[in-house]
Amino acid sequence: MRFGKFNTPLKNLRSQVDFFPDQVGDARNVLRNRITGPEGQGPVGWDERFRNGIAYRTPVWHGITGDVHYATRLDGNGTTTSDTHSWSASVSWQGDGTFVAVAHEQQQYLDDDNGLLTDDQYRRKATRVAGWQDIGPLRLAALYQYADNPDDKAYGGGARYTLNPRWALKTQFYRLDADDDDLRADLYAVGVDYTLARNMQFYFSYAWIDNEDAATLRPYVQGRTTGGGNELATVPGGSPSGLSLGGSYRF
Repeated sequence: MRFGKFNTPLKNLRSQVDFFPDQVGDARNVLRNRITGPEGQGPVGWDERFRNGIAYRTPVWHGITGDVHYATRLDGNGTTTSDTHSWSASVSWQGDGTFVAVAHEQQQYLDDDNGLLTDDQYRRKATRVAGWQDIGPLRLAALYQYADNPDDKAYGGGARYTLNPRWALKTQFYRLDADDDDLRADLYAVGVDYTLARNMQFYFSYAWIDNEDAATLRPYVQGRTTGGGNELATVPGGSPSGLSLGGSYRF
């Protein structure tokens, strides 16, 4: 059991199958689907960390693990009503070279009128099904997501091939199948990983997004290799791309 601000089960499921986490080409550039609520609430999106949260993870039973995460409110303030609550949950199974899971999340807000909560509620829900399969040195992964408000679907997957203990090749593709066809977008990414030591890795990543007429997604906003500010904006229907060379040390 944990208390505080940390990743939700829905977010953790994406990290299990994303071959470009925190890099150019991160799947969150398509999956996060972050929008502003009707009264300016936010963040209203996926792959967030719940504030004011309490979470429980079950013991592993025959490879099956359950996670449930509850938050009294998603911003940094306190609350006097349970109408601001949000929750996320998942069930996963991992065997020898196989992983499959399903996760669901609901975020709920109340309109904030000059600091006073009203009875007007705003909810968003998302469901993800994902998994990976190892076939010798090759790992294949896939994910499907359905979200409402707006009613968007997103799906895709990728592959990572380990050449030897140090070098690996990887690629992935994700599509946002938006409720509005003009907001559809496709993400493509290719890369190379080099493992110098158990906790030291270098990487090369290149990714681009093909946007429909009204879409403005970019392949580098959700990665941590760039801030993705206004100076890196794209025009509606543009096809922005990014290249990154870097390293990470885990301790």
